[in-house]
Amino acid sequence: GLHISAISDGTGSGKQADKYSRTTIQILENLLDDGIEIGMAIRLLNLYLNVRGENERLATIDLCSIDLSTGAASFYKYGASLSFVKNRYCTEEITMGNNDTGSARQLHYKPVTLAGGDFVIMISDGILEAFTVSGESAELHKYIEGLDTINAQLMAEGIIDEAKKRSQGKHDDMTVLVTKLW
Repeated sequence: GLHISAISDGTGSGKQADKYSRTTIQILENLLDDGIEIGMAIRLLNLYLNVRGENERLATIDLCSIDLSTGAASFYKYGASLSFVKNRYCTEEITMGNNDTGSARQLHYKPVTLAGGDFVIMISDGILEAFTVSGESAELHKYIEGLDTINAQLMAEGIIDEAKKRSQGKHDDMTVLVTKLW
């Protein structure tokens, strides 16, 4: 079976941003419930968001699909912040960049192999902004690498609490979703 984790961050803040992100997740759930393949569902949702927003992104899409029998994970990101895969040996950043063919075309899909005990950490840009001045991820990466827990809930709460402390009350919406593979 598949386990799917997804977050969405609406443009701006407050009620309108909340509406955009909730609608994005609801549409994604409906497409997947209707049997649409994940890659196609993401592309359809992205097309809807572009048309609805008149080519201005209304919300980000950040999805991780994990095959529970093989550990094969697929990350899909449209406008989303980076994610992390943490295990007892290292912490890897999952980012999307340009493809290797020299084209400027942005990639939106990345496969990763997970093993038992690995954590997938998905964040909104508000978390990254709390740990950085100019968008780099080194401080957040260092913080996550230093977390010493096997409890996904405690890991998520630790990241949120530290982000709130660092942002000193001036922060964008903050979301953290941590999934542990057993």
